Amino acid sequence: MMGVGILFVSSSFFLESDSLLSKGRENALRSLDRVGNLSVTLFEQNKIRALDRLASRVEETNGFVLYLFSGDGQHLYGDRLPQNANRIINRVLDKEGPAFLVFGSRPLVAKPITSNNDKQFIIAAALPKRWINEPLNPSYYSSVRLWITIVTSAVVCLILAKHISKPITILTKSTRKFAGGKFDERVLPLIGRRRDEFYDLAAGFDEMAGRTEKLISSREELLRNISHELRSPLSRMTLALDLARKKGTPEVETALQRVDKEIVKMNYLIGQVITLSQIEAIHSPVKQDPIDLEELIQKIQKDAELEASSRNCFVEVTKTEKISIAGDYDLIYSAVENLVRNAIRFTNESTAVEISLKTEPLLAEKKAVIAIRDHGPGVNDNDLDKLFLPFFQAGTELRTTKRNSGLGLAITLGAVEQHGGKVTARNKDDGGLEVSITLPYIGEHKD
Repeated sequence: MMGVGILFVSSSFFLESDSLLSKGRENALRSLDRVGNLSVTLFEQNKIRALDRLASRVEETNGFVLYLFSGDGQHLYGDRLPQNANRIINRVLDKEGPAFLVFGSRPLVAKPITSNNDKQFIIAAALPKRWINEPLNPSYYSSVRLWITIVTSAVVCLILAKHISKPITILTKSTRKFAGGKFDERVLPLIGRRRDEFYDLAAGFDEMAGRTEKLISSREELLRNISHELRSPLSRMTLALDLARKKGTPEVETALQRVDKEIVKMNYLIGQVITLSQIEAIHSPVKQDPIDLEELIQKIQKDAELEASSRNCFVEVTKTEKISIAGDYDLIYSAVENLVRNAIRFTNESTAVEISLKTEPLLAEKKAVIAIRDHGPGVNDNDLDKLFLPFFQAGTELRTTKRNSGLGLAITLGAVEQHGGKVTARNKDDGGLEVSITLPYIGEHKD
């Protein structure tokens, strides 16, 4: 509405200025016509005194100072020629018609005129200074119209650009928030009372966001409920197993140990499901406590040595630096530990699971990089991007025979992404798999 108003005002100004321009010309030419023919006749009859009286009366009445020129521009009558007299006469000769000039000490008007004897003359008049305010110069108003058009167009374009870009900006911000895990983000309350295509787009976004939020919430709730419901019968099974051991015979002990082992695995799986659902349910920023990564990987190495020795391999830290990051210690510990335990499971006997910690420049920023490498069979190249999906099992023969829950790497990915990092996996040329965690770097750790 504001843009339409500006266009209306500017259009009105143009119409009014054209009207004033025509009116000013007509007034000047009409006044000049009234005295022009008589002045030429008196000059041809050599009645100079009568011409002087006429010029005095015109100056007293209208404020005009008359001048007469021949058809080729020679000055014939009138004292004290204005400084722009030659300029306006040249305009009349060029145009072969009336000319107007407002620049200079006084506005000037001139036009060709033919006497009764068919001789050509030019009658000119210096107008009073008050005529400076009269619209006699077309070029002046053309430049005014041009500037007003430019300014009006700029204002209208600015309003239209803001009107169009505002919902796009809101949608962009809301989409990024939604992608970052803020599933309750909505757009319609932010775009106002407009009813256009952007309203339809925002309504579609809100509908999609609502369904997605409901779907994810239902999935997370289902996982939590199933996990908790499974733990109750598992607890009863554990109690029954203890009672069976007390009353059982040595012959059934082997079977009972097998049952016990399966119960432990089931409990571990349920624990991982709960952990994964909790990580995926976190929509708010994680804790930003300082974490000494060097101390963290050394602790993980010591904790993993027992499991590694039972599989006839070992864990070693090949490179380390004093590096600190900000985040949740438990989540980062769980992420790295899952990778180390996974590497222990698949590395060949008598080989090492290697852990390294270093900093690397990435897009002009420093990043902390933790790499865990095994000396096992590796992974099919087509499966590298799927390793971190929940319950995914890689397709190599050895990894098929050593299946696990398939949740550890998914938990690692979720925990790292919560900290603004990323996880990548690649096969090494000399065999084995290397998984790297890249995290934002905040500085060297100080003891």
